[in-house]
Amino acid sequence: VHVFRACTNSEFSGTCLEMYITCPGCIVLNPEWQRTISSVRITDSRVRCRFWVTSGCNSDGILVPYSNPIYNLAATNYNDRIVAFDCYLA
Repeated sequence: VHVFRACTNSEFSGTCLEMYITCPGCIVLNPEWQRTISSVRITDSRVRCRFWVTSGCNSDGILVPYSNPIYNLAATNYNDRIVAFDCYLA
């Protein structure tokens, strides 16, 4: 399932990652993507994802619903802090 698009700059610019995974489960981003994400969009209406600042997918995270992409994570406390995510079918 194509679950999300995440980019290193706001407004979905810069280098982007298209993530295709089977839900659910905590997934740690590859080191080159950790602490670089500035915008994120869920691409499948059946999926919900939470993005985390810890590799264990616990404690401090932000839920991104399909209907509400985040064009600029600088407007939150999560810009360039995300290291892992978990997604599930809604």
